[in-house]
Amino acid sequence: MGDNRAMQVNKAFSLIVNSLLFIEALLTTIAIPQFEGILNGLEKEIPLITKIIFLSPVYIWLLPIFGIFFYIKNIKNYKGAGYGYIATFIAGILWLPLAIYGLYLPML
Repeated sequence: MGDNRAMQVNKAFSLIVNSLLFIEALLTTIAIPQFEGILNGLEKEIPLITKIIFLSPVYIWLLPIFGIFFYIKNIKNYKGAGYGYIATFIAGILWLPLAIYGLYLPML
């Protein structure tokens, strides 16, 4: 009974995290190109971190894809799927402050 409850909580957490990663990727895809147009209009040189952030709308979609992959592995009870899922979750959390810093860095 306890294992079944733990598995249900794990699946619910996984669905919430996958939803948040999808929303993060969608908002990144919408917002970054708008900032790119604004920042390219400035007469300052764009820092490397900002250039990397400009490439992110393509690569940010790897986070929800990895999240879905680890969710499927978790449903099939593969051992070790949790570590990949935690790494994907942490990457999603770290992405937001990094993107904000990278976008506002040229304006400083």
